[in-house]
Amino acid sequence: MTDSFDPKVLQDRSVYPVIVQENVRYRDTDGQKHVNNAVYATYFEIGRGAARRHATRHKSALPESSTSVVVQQIINYHAQIPALAVIEIGAGLIRIGRTSFVYGLGVFWQDQCAASGQVTQVMLDRATGRPMPIPANYRAQLETLLLRTP
Repeated sequence: MTDSFDPKVLQDRSVYPVIVQENVRYRDTDGQKHVNNAVYATYFEIGRGAARRHATRHKSALPESSTSVVVQQIINYHAQIPALAVIEIGAGLIRIGRTSFVYGLGVFWQDQCAASGQVTQVMLDRATGRPMPIPANYRAQLETLLLRTP
């Protein structure tokens, strides 16, 4: 994907290399009996975790001296999800930079996209807390998560 990325692509379930199913819990909902807007950040986190496990096959090439942190999250809401539904969370990478990577995510209920968005993570050196280049072997794992062309 390029810098001319169209965020509407994230509403297409077919672009995601990783799809995980999740149950909407009672605690995820509000007084209006639909998923509370704040919970979508948690759904995005679940999607990113599933994608990371998929890419690394539970054995990350990320050196122990490094980590990645969220520096930006954008959530666009498209439809409501009722209480106690079963949803799917799509996850993949929009782009991989020198020190950062950007996830594209979608939350789907039935045949519609309820929310989509982007999460930017930056690689950090644990000792200095400063950004560091993504190691080549970890980059290779991340590349398996690039979004598909619709």
